[in-house]
Amino acid sequence: MTRVLLIIICIISLFCAYLWLSVDHLTVKNATLLDDIAQYQIVAKGNSATIKQLKESMTERDRLLAKQYKTNQTLRDHLQHKQRELIQLGEEDEQVKAWANQPVPDAITRLLNSTRDSDKD
Repeated sequence: MTRVLLIIICIISLFCAYLWLSVDHLTVKNATLLDDIAQYQIVAKGNSATIKQLKESMTERDRLLAKQYKTNQTLRDHLQHKQRELIQLGEEDEQVKAWANQPVPDAITRLLNSTRDSDKD
């Protein structure tokens, strides 16, 4: 009977030692996982800040694009209005018709040609 008790005590002791080692290993693994979680949280906060900055940048870009579009539309409308005025003036005013039919002076032609040549460079 003592032999059986001794065997049971040995088995229980081995089982307790196994459990103690398992708990020790799990404690180390748990600490490692907690460190990983802390690092992931730092990365997530950094990503959140980056996303926020990108959203702000996109909002500002969209605002500037809308402003630029509005300005371009205003300029286009103004240009079309002035073109219509010039056409109407050329059709209705005899002095403008006579002036428009005059040959372009040589100095102006040279000036325009030199401007075009410099634009090609």
